[in-house]
Amino acid sequence: MLKNIETKNKKDIQFPSRDNIIPVPPFYGKKIITDVDITEVYSWINERSLFRARWEYKQKNKSDADYQKLLKDVVIPEFNFWKQKVINENLFQPTIIYGYWKCRSQNNQVILFDQKGNEKTRLTYPRQTLSPFRCIADYFHPDNDDVIALLLVSIGHKFVDFEKELYNNNEYKDYFLLHGFGVELTERMAEYYHKIIRKELGISSSDGKTKKDILKQKYQGRRYSFGYPPCPDLEQNKIILDILEAGKYGVSITDSFLMIPEQTTSSVICHHPEAEYFTI
Repeated sequence: MLKNIETKNKKDIQFPSRDNIIPVPPFYGKKIITDVDITEVYSWINERSLFRARWEYKQKNKSDADYQKLLKDVVIPEFNFWKQKVINENLFQPTIIYGYWKCRSQNNQVILFDQKGNEKTRLTYPRQTLSPFRCIADYFHPDNDDVIALLLVSIGHKFVDFEKELYNNNEYKDYFLLHGFGVELTERMAEYYHKIIRKELGISSSDGKTKKDILKQKYQGRRYSFGYPPCPDLEQNKIILDILEAGKYGVSITDSFLMIPEQTTSSVICHHPEAEYFTI
């Protein structure tokens, strides 16, 4: 676990504005959702990310015409095949757990409270070693009750079991394609429910007008997942899973703090209008 280390001079930290309006969530505590429209999630898929990054169909030295032919003749048919295969085999059995908690920041920690005002848990974030010396906790108010949203999205065990079956049958290309497809589905579910959270918090008016805008992060607030530069400590996934009681819904964590099923992601969602991604 990361220690609660401050910068050498607190006066050096360039804190975000404390004048932002703190949203009122529609409820406190968690909500579980298992009935998800897969066609809606499909509509959020970033085909460029899927084709080039996850499936590794990159243009490289191909001409534009040759690459478009590859997409038309090979990649898009594979994409359509796996979309239908997931439906036909009933592989999509997701679990979404999300909710809202009162919180306050203290140095580089965010303290979460239960509905009675008792401290429930703390999340600890590393601080930048260079200006502006920020950490994620700075985006939450230190003196007044703020609100933090937690989100966990899992694609389900059946999807992962089907992947393993492909691998064990030496169907390596199909395994690779389905695995990449599952990772993309999980990320897009998380993005979709992040949008729902922004709407419930009343901060979605600044959202971009198209899903492409949303994928370019044209909206207020940010969704932070452990393992990425602003919050690299995977161990804190356990804190998220504990507070969401994810074990009751089939999501667990390994000794190395990776989540099971593999296609599972957890996030802390900050509503502050100045929140951004950054490196430590």
